[in-house]
Amino acid sequence: MALANLTPVPSLRVAPPRIDEAAVAFEMKLRHSYDVKNADGQHTATLLVGEVVMFHVAEAALERDAKGGDPTVSMDALRPLARLGGNRYGCVTHAFDLPRPQAPPGARR
Repeated sequence: MALANLTPVPSLRVAPPRIDEAAVAFEMKLRHSYDVKNADGQHTATLLVGEVVMFHVAEAALERDAKGGDPTVSMDALRPLARLGGNRYGCVTHAFDLPRPQAPPGARR
């Protein structure tokens, strides 16, 4: 964090600190870890699966509807980035909602 000039602040439910400058921060617990191997069987990466146990959203990244309902994260304020692979990143300039399909009763999920 010091190299990136970021400020650590204590987390509430996990030991590692979170980053004070982050618009959104997730506190997570590791649930599974999977080694990823290439075609030659060499370990090239590790896939981590975690459970979010607490999240923090900066007030500046929130928006509220006119009815005063629950706040949501403003994509315009958040300006999220996407990691595309290697050293390549992208700016998310358009987002849309796509409802999940409903599985028929009795189907495996």
